[in-house]
Amino acid sequence: MMVLPFVGLALNLRFGPLPSHDGIAILSAVAGAFVAERQVALHVVPGTGGFGSTLLGLHFYTLALIAFVALIVGLGVLLLGDGVLRAERRADNGGAGRFGAACLLLVLGVVLANAVSAAEECGTGLCPDDPTRYEALDSWLGHAGPR
Repeated sequence: MMVLPFVGLALNLRFGPLPSHDGIAILSAVAGAFVAERQVALHVVPGTGGFGSTLLGLHFYTLALIAFVALIVGLGVLLLGDGVLRAERRADNGGAGRFGAACLLLVLGVVLANAVSAAEECGTGLCPDDPTRYEALDSWLGHAGPR
């Protein structure tokens, strides 16, 4: 879910800023916010505790909800500015330039690293509720451990 809003932002970098690209990012962020909010709601019940590590005292799903809402608000503000905040189109159809291309490569690298990590942790099946080892990596290396 975290990757989907980047599709709209990547389209803006590649083809120039358009409201339809921002719409893709906003709709993706709304879907991500719903998923993150559901996870937050699951852990609001007293006694359930949180899941996973925290950063600045907040769990990842809470930070994800904050990031999705911030993206929705930020893109909404940009859309309100319409022509004022819109970058001028270039002759090459609004290409990303070196900085934009570097940002896209960084996002793609993070997505690829996350996919590899998830594949190593979960193997070909469902990810365990509280992972304590890398399922696929252990099976490739011939290690067997408790679940």
